[in-house]
Amino acid sequence: ELADAAAGAAAAVTEPRGITPQDTAVFAVGVFPFAWATWEFWTRIAVGEGFGTGKDSVIIDPTVDYTEGADEDQLRRFGGRRILGQDAVITARLLFLAAGLSLGLTGFLAWQVVTSAPPPS
Repeated sequence: ELADAAAGAAAAVTEPRGITPQDTAVFAVGVFPFAWATWEFWTRIAVGEGFGTGKDSVIIDPTVDYTEGADEDQLRRFGGRRILGQDAVITARLLFLAAGLSLGLTGFLAWQVVTSAPPPS
């Protein structure tokens, strides 16, 4: 009986179905919040606006570098708001570069699939 189950599982074959409109919709819905967050993040950095409210607010000051010897007193200024320096901006740029490359690769692969699809018969 176990051998029959193993043979049945081995016989199951999955065939590629291509990209469906549902796949495209799920992708677009999944990408939209990240695209929005990216836009908000970079526009705030460009004009030096902070994030958050009250004790959780963050100021981005690229002229500050806290890579060595930073303690809690050095990290809290401007009325208790946290300051993120140049190292945080560099890290954010690297992370968004990785995300952009992933999105670009996805778009390139989707373009290849769409342009190489055989014409409908």
